[in-house]
Amino acid sequence: MANEMKQVRFRVNNGRVMRRINILRHEFIDLETVQKVVERDSVSASEFLDCINFLHEEGYIHLHTLVGDYESSLANHAYNALKAKLTGRGIRLMNGDISDSIIEV
Repeated sequence: MANEMKQVRFRVNNGRVMRRINILRHEFIDLETVQKVVERDSVSASEFLDCINFLHEEGYIHLHTLVGDYESSLANHAYNALKAKLTGRGIRLMNGDISDSIIEV
């Protein structure tokens, strides 16, 4: 039961994070700002990082450094040194053209 609740929460949180990043669809938004916004939706810092890592690894978001604008990942930089933008795949997901059972949009 607890594992099922964790899975549901992960799915819901992935959608929350993607919607916040999608607000500035044509521009990058710094992850620290996104984290502060989803924190109001009761998404903890560790849950947020899990979502960012998953969404990046699955190709739904681009991650770039704030300084220098280099492509990066959470493995290479702290989240507060990064900014995000939806990929084409992420936009298709948000528009309902594709689906993913681990993201509730």
